[in-house]
Amino acid sequence: MEVLEIRERLGMDRDAFAAAVGLSSETIRHYEQGHTRVSDPVLMSMRNLEKLRAHSPLVELRDAPAQSGGLVPFPLVPRRRVPVVSWARAGAITDRGLNYGDLANFIDETVETDSRDPNAFGLIIEGDSMSPEYLPGDRVVFAPNELPRNGDIVVARLAEDGETYFKVFRRSGEEGQIVKLESLNPDYKTLTFRYDQFRFIYPAVDMIRRIRK
Repeated sequence: MEVLEIRERLGMDRDAFAAAVGLSSETIRHYEQGHTRVSDPVLMSMRNLEKLRAHSPLVELRDAPAQSGGLVPFPLVPRRRVPVVSWARAGAITDRGLNYGDLANFIDETVETDSRDPNAFGLIIEGDSMSPEYLPGDRVVFAPNELPRNGDIVVARLAEDGETYFKVFRRSGEEGQIVKLESLNPDYKTLTFRYDQFRFIYPAVDMIRRIRK
């Protein structure tokens, strides 16, 4: 019942609360009704949201242009928390044909992002193919509803064998049918596929690195 109590103290409806913590309204309903156990990291993020709302200003002065030549109030880009899953758990989710709303059953933690994609989620990176810019343990946020562009960092999953890659995206060829996935680590070779071989390709929009683990 603590989830419901926190939401009511915040004065938020279920949809707004779900968006603020990066989960679906259906997941929040399951939490409130006791159908799904709330993991400790998710509960902590909800408690932190309550603390932040008690002290967070509505606007911040930014160096935005003004006719007077001075500073004007510029609304903060709203930040929210999105679910984060380990690389292995992400594979289990897609292997079972589950969708974004089912992340609550696999979630390892949440992170803050200013991504406006309602289905944004984070992955905990493994391996060194994208080092030194991206290291094992980095939390990278992806936007499923945005199209990847050349040069984007992406998570891409093949449809046939389910192999998943964290790489630099390059698309070329007639009608963009050739996709190359490049590593930042020169020890790894560039991979080449047809665009229609992929189940999904999601661009990265944010990265969080923890100094102390």
